[in-house]
Amino acid sequence: MDIVVGGFGELRNAACPGIEQLILKAGGNASNDSDDAALLSRGRLLADVPSPTWMELHTAADGSQVLYAVLEDTNEIASFRVEGAGDSLRLVELSRVPTPGHAVTHVVFVRDDEGQGASSPPTTPTGTFACIR
Repeated sequence: MDIVVGGFGELRNAACPGIEQLILKAGGNASNDSDDAALLSRGRLLADVPSPTWMELHTAADGSQVLYAVLEDTNEIASFRVEGAGDSLRLVELSRVPTPGHAVTHVVFVRDDEGQGASSPPTTPTGTFACIR
């Protein structure tokens, strides 16, 4: 199973290089012979973006997947097409747009009455919502 993670980067004097891949493998390992043990290992850097502190995965009707990432320290939202899995997992950047407000912290993907998708990030500390298409 692939897991993508982010966090604060250089702009906050932290060490997150962007969106990274973690790999969860089920089954025993050297320190535990149990069949239900799991091993979590660090994969690789999938996207070199600053402070991806919140991510949401959206699956379209055709089965394609898009990952939305809040880039908190630069007040942006980035979107990536997800391709492959495991060693062939890739994130292909689709867009990177500025958000209104300061320190955007979350994103929600929503559909309007016509079926069109949009991301809706609240800003803090005001809790203001903006719709980005």
